[in-house]
Amino acid sequence: LDQVVNITAPTKEGNSASYTITKGDDYVGDDPVVGESSITIPAGAYGSFSINTVWTLDTYTVTYAPGAYGEETQSTATKTYDVDLTLAGAIFTRTGYTQVGWATTDGGAKVYDLSTTYSANAGITLYPVWEADTYTVSYNKGQYGAGEIASQTKTYGEALTLSSSTFTREGYRQDGWSTSDGGAKIYDLGASYTNNEAVTLYPHWVKQCVVTFASSNSEYGSVSSSGPITVDEGTSVTVNGNSITIGTTTVTATPTTSTDDVEYSFTGWSVSTGSTISSSTEIVASFESELTALGEAKQYAQAFINKMNDLNIKVLISASIDGKYCDIDRK
Repeated sequence: LDQVVNITAPTKEGNSASYTITKGDDYVGDDPVVGESSITIPAGAYGSFSINTVWTLDTYTVTYAPGAYGEETQSTATKTYDVDLTLAGAIFTRTGYTQVGWATTDGGAKVYDLSTTYSANAGITLYPVWEADTYTVSYNKGQYGAGEIASQTKTYGEALTLSSSTFTREGYRQDGWSTSDGGAKIYDLGASYTNNEAVTLYPHWVKQCVVTFASSNSEYGSVSSSGPITVDEGTSVTVNGNSITIGTTTVTATPTTSTDDVEYSFTGWSVSTGSTISSSTEIVASFESELTALGEAKQYAQAFINKMNDLNIKVLISASIDGKYCDIDRK
């Protein structure tokens, strides 16, 4: 029968034991078999032999898992007892994100940096830590602008509110942003920017025009405001009788109050409705005066008086026009 001899296996921290048998010259029979806690000597075998312990350093598996969002497959590395292991770098990818470290749970906080040293004598599963990509939005004053506007940072997947600050340019105002100097307006001031890419924005300019208002004859009539007002080039003009509206400004022309002798009236504006403002300009309200019947009679009588005066003739004229009497002159 086989003979079984119980033994106490040796131990060594961080090592695993295996065994070899060295048989003596007097050993006869099949080789002994060494188990974890016993030695089995085959039936019929006899003689001397020695048991030799072979120590092997323990190893541990480090697993790199992609988690819910990583686009690559799982891989592993082997850590040897008391031998530092350099962890992998950024081996996983995710659209709009960059791997910046390793966590011990999927979606957890960063525990290890990329390519750092792992010293623990234990197996572990590591997951990528993600950081959203960012993009710089820069503001360039272009060829004609003046001033400075700080750049902004756009984060992947998040809308960015573009700056409402503006550059300055004499005779112009900025009403938005272009992607090229002098190009068409692409974004309004303060608009939402959703592209996941860096961009340089330039001011979009609108020419400004200064408009003033005047009366053709201040004795005949006046305007409610002389201005000036500043409007965009191309602003339309709306005429409504003696009122004119440009942009948000309305100016009214008012003729001088008529008398018994003279009537005053508004006759029009120097621009017509539907016109647009193309340059700095003065808009004139035109007025005219006209003698009433009484005024014409007085004028005629006065001319007669003047003629008589030239002849040194005393004259008294009373006139009645439409029930109204007047003394023209007396000498």
